[in-house]
Amino acid sequence: MKAAIYEKSEKSNMNPAGRAEHLSNLGRIYFSMEIYDKAESFYLEALELLRESLEKNHPNIGVTLNNLGGLYYLQGHSDRAAALYEQAIAIYEKTLELDHPYLAILLNNLAEVYKVRGRYREAQVLYNRALTILEKIAGEENPYIEMTLPARLNVFPSMI
Repeated sequence: MKAAIYEKSEKSNMNPAGRAEHLSNLGRIYFSMEIYDKAESFYLEALELLRESLEKNHPNIGVTLNNLGGLYYLQGHSDRAAALYEQAIAIYEKTLELDHPYLAILLNNLAEVYKVRGRYREAQVLYNRALTILEKIAGEENPYIEMTLPARLNVFPSMI
């Protein structure tokens, strides 16, 4: 099936970045269907195309790193997930505004990995950075922020 889909994208004369987006979308579909080996394959292929066709720090590379990191995190590979999230954060910090919502998402994702690994202080710093960005964008009264903040504060009761 992968070959047929990829062949179709080849026939449509997509540029490499377009094919990478197509492959990444397929990865998300397989991820949502819990077919993780195929999702990983599509994400990795998309990442390879993006790295070959775009600048080193292009934000689309960060998106794919985040998606692949999420897959690894879900599978219990926190070391691999953390490495990918850290790479994506480095890209976003170089290419996006420091209050961009994508950066907040990645900071939160890496904080979750750190929390699971017992790196509570580092996780708290990242959660705080993500929260600051979200409050700046959405306002302190945003229902998402109000709903998640108490849960985050209770994760580290000995530190508060």
